[in-house]
This record gives sequence, C-alpha cells and structure tokens, in this order.
Amino acid sequence: MPTLFPTLFENLGGATVTVTTEALLFALSNRLGSDYEEARLVLTAAERIGIILTEVPGRHRLGVVASTPVDPGSPAP
Repeated sequence: MPTLFPTLFENLGGATVTVTTEALLFALSNRLGSDYEEARLVLTAAERIGIILTEVPGRHRLGVVASTPVDPGSPAP
C-alpha cells in the first residue's frame, strides 16, 4: 500500500500537517481495520523507514514518499 500514509494525511488535513500519535493511530487502525497495537506496529515500521517523521515525541508528519511504486525486479536507475 504505497499510498496508505499519504492518504491518511490528506484525510487528517493535508500532506504538510503535523498530527498527534493518537490521531494517527486512530486513523490508521480505522483504515486497516486493526486494533491500536497493530496500528502502532505499522506506525513504528513507517518511522523506521522514513515514511513518517517524528517532530517531537507524540507529534508526527509525513516524510518523503516515493511517488511511484518500485519494481524490485527492474534495474536501478
């Protein structure tokens, strides 16, 4: 789901907003149909790879997200 977090942020106010952890977990759990613990695991993974950036503890913003999916079978640019 390469558009998961950009879509979440658009629904939370736009790609440049900073949101609380609670708001992001709520939106993520609703979108995934999961509980908060599963949503927190997804959020943690997104932070580790730079999709989500933590401004200060409890505040997050969207990081740089590739605009097109990467085909792992294709040669590097």
